[in-house]
Amino acid sequence: MIESYYSKIVQRLEAWSAHSDTPILEIGRSPAGDALMRIDKGVQRPHRALISAGIHGDEPGGVEAVCAMLENNLLDDFLNDWEFVILPCINPDGLNRGTRNNSMDQDLNRLFNTYPPPEEVKCVQDIFERPFDLTLELHEDTESNGYYLYQKIRRHDCERFGGLILRDVQLITPLNLSNEIDGHVAEGGMIEVSKQPVQLEFWPMAFYAYHKGANACLTLETPGGEALERRVEAHCAAVPSALRHYQELFV
Repeated sequence: MIESYYSKIVQRLEAWSAHSDTPILEIGRSPAGDALMRIDKGVQRPHRALISAGIHGDEPGGVEAVCAMLENNLLDDFLNDWEFVILPCINPDGLNRGTRNNSMDQDLNRLFNTYPPPEEVKCVQDIFERPFDLTLELHEDTESNGYYLYQKIRRHDCERFGGLILRDVQLITPLNLSNEIDGHVAEGGMIEVSKQPVQLEFWPMAFYAYHKGANACLTLETPGGEALERRVEAHCAAVPSALRHYQELFV
């Protein structure tokens, strides 16, 4: 029997869990029956961050980056200040199939204001009972020639937040410096999201997070044409950078 991609991810995370003595929580099941996982690090810290990946199954770099961050203890330096909720792979069915959508052909990142939501979306929604200060969604864009991000924040005096992160990421991989990215006005690799949730027909996860009180919601996009190792490295640079700069600007 051929081992699935997701089962290999689970094995990596279970090995890390045993070594670090950090439990992995099962919060639900995908339509195909794979466990949806949640990892908590830090309790009752001043700030709360959500790190998620794999909502689109054809974007494995984010899932691999979460594994690499945990295996290399990249979050440990922040545990005095941050409580982390980590969703390593929201769409395991899509990851196994290599498809954006899940096994029910649903784009999960378009269904956060639908009722009833898909099981994967419901499991994510349940973690927002307490608001987050910062949400970081790890994505990939196969059509982009460089790294970029979407930024949705509450404080206008902190608008340079995303730019500071991109300044660090560009040491790893080129930025997408186009004036328009995926149909949105962009500057220096950053798309500033001005629309409010009520203005959208569908809600991606970032808008749900904002609706639930998050201060800053970032969607981080690697250039999918780069080697997987480079894409993972870029996300592994972006996440610690976001945590550092959040404390500089928002606290």
